[in-house]
Amino acid sequence: MIILGYHGPVVTSKLSEDRSNIKEYDEDDLTTVKSRSSKSSLLGRRSALKLLGLAAIPITAQSVVADTVKGYGQQGYGSGLYGGGDNEQEDSETNKSPKIDIYETEEDSPPNPHASIHVKWSVSDPVTNLREIRIDIFDVNDAELVESISVSASDSSNSGAETVTVHRGSGATYRVQLTVRNNTGQNSTEEQHVVAE
Repeated sequence: MIILGYHGPVVTSKLSEDRSNIKEYDEDDLTTVKSRSSKSSLLGRRSALKLLGLAAIPITAQSVVADTVKGYGQQGYGSGLYGGGDNEQEDSETNKSPKIDIYETEEDSPPNPHASIHVKWSVSDPVTNLREIRIDIFDVNDAELVESISVSASDSSNSGAETVTVHRGSGATYRVQLTVRNNTGQNSTEEQHVVAE
């Protein structure tokens, strides 16, 4: 008969006269690493865990599942930052793109070889402030960027108008792209085609 006692990473088995806690094990289950006397033997850690009914669990598998019933905040530990639960919604609100409320383009070319395109906008972002409104004008025939302007913005809404001139650009069709960007880096883009007479 053998009684096991746990002493750190090595389990020592000793004979004892106390028979109330004695368990019997096959000799195949015990791996003798070192023997000091006939009454003492050392077991490896894996064998000791096996005898105690514990499996060797990899560290990556030892994660604890968060309690979603009890914990800090309105909800459990795993529901949100400190159990608050509303942080996912706040993050999704913060990561929303700004909104283009009004976007109008109009050909406004004078009787000369230049093309003038009038752009009007109204943009907003209810969550964060806007950073920039950009107007890019591309030639439809070769997709080349022919003109670009940028307007700074710092509030949660912005309205304005700009007339962009493309030198020697009359008689062509242009793709006019309006892009609005907010402080978190999110942006929205719309485009229209304009024929310059």
